[in-house]
Amino acid sequence: MNVVPILNYHGIEKQEGEYVWSETERPYVISTGNFSRQFDFLSANQFKSLSSDELGQWLMGSFPCERPMVLTFDDGHVSHYEHVAPMLKARNFKAIFFVPAGLVGQSHQMTWEQLKELVRNGFEIGSHGFSHVPLSNLTHHELWKELERSKLVLENRLGIKVKSFSVPRGYYQLRIREAALDLGYRFIFTSRFDINYRKQDHLRLNRLVVKRRLSFNRFTQIVRGDLGYIRVLEKAKETARRFLKPSFYDALADVKRLLTHG
Repeated sequence: MNVVPILNYHGIEKQEGEYVWSETERPYVISTGNFSRQFDFLSANQFKSLSSDELGQWLMGSFPCERPMVLTFDDGHVSHYEHVAPMLKARNFKAIFFVPAGLVGQSHQMTWEQLKELVRNGFEIGSHGFSHVPLSNLTHHELWKELERSKLVLENRLGIKVKSFSVPRGYYQLRIREAALDLGYRFIFTSRFDINYRKQDHLRLNRLVVKRRLSFNRFTQIVRGDLGYIRVLEKAKETARRFLKPSFYDALADVKRLLTHG
């Protein structure tokens, strides 16, 4: 494959009611059954999960791999420790967990000890900001502090080098790229729904978000690069995020959920 899909997951649950989710979180929560089925497909079809360093090499053409992919998990939810990590480990899959450093240890968030265990098991921890706020709302100084503080806290508490940043809630801007570059981040993962090609910009990587209502058949198509109508829908959402204030965009999303029941 001359493309690399970067999959983006959020919450995972074994059964409804296992965790408490907000209305905005619920569409991004999938069951462990669906999650396991997707991973079995990836494993059976010989997809190889890459670290961020390996991804960088692949993008530059120096890492040969027949079926590369990258697995990313946003928000630092405890389900990543309780459900995701064991399933990854069983299949020898690598992954990047993006954590809002200021929320570690809060309700339904992973603790520092759990994050340390993920690191010991070979998983990568990336920054998801400090307080998980839309960065487009912030002044330049506030934006800088969000990225800087998150990186420093994660590095100091976990004894690691943080190379990757996932933009909270998808509000990507050029100034985010500039701040991240100045602070020493090597990779920025966005919410732009698309695959990635050789020579792709390391500081604006596309991802394929996996949602609750995504069918298994559509999942098998998008990981092969066949994005179909979903690309169009997600492109419209990206355009809305770019031009609307986060509060107004969220209000529209709430209306959409009411009309479509999710």
